[in-house]
Amino acid sequence: MVDTSFSIEDAINKMRYISYDVIVTDYNFEDGSANTLLKYTREKGDRIPFVYFALFRMEDLEEEAMRYGGVTFTGKSALYSRSPFSDLEQAIKKMALAYHEEVDITGEDPVHMAQRESSS
Repeated sequence: MVDTSFSIEDAINKMRYISYDVIVTDYNFEDGSANTLLKYTREKGDRIPFVYFALFRMEDLEEEAMRYGGVTFTGKSALYSRSPFSDLEQAIKKMALAYHEEVDITGEDPVHMAQRESSS
């Protein structure tokens, strides 16, 4: 399933009811930085991977995002790659596979693992 959100508020509302395999995002939403959404997901114990797909690199935002983990970056521009959408496809597959391998190894999804770990 593919879904879209143009604001952090909308994305958070959808994530309350829908489980996603990967979040693909640019750096900015109408109401703030994608890192706000990343921080929200990590604080609630969700390890869903984020793929940042942006026209230009923003190193300060990338450094902040990397501190939360489970992120990768790929560019929309031919400056970064001759085939940006192929790179995006590979990034999504790689991150989704890593996310699901974690689920398969433990037999429970990462959200519930994190909640269980934080309550002990």
